[in-house]
Amino acid sequence: MLQADDFKRKNWNNFILKTNLYLDRYCQDVLKFSYQKD
Repeated sequence: MLQADDFKRKNWNNFILKTNLYLDRYCQDVLKFSYQKD
């Protein structure tokens, strides 16, 4: 059980990191786009 929980926790952390990176990139692209419009 402990190993499975540890594995899930690592996967969850990886998922959060990837999502944060994706959101960062997405927000930067949106900001660039909105600045170009003005």
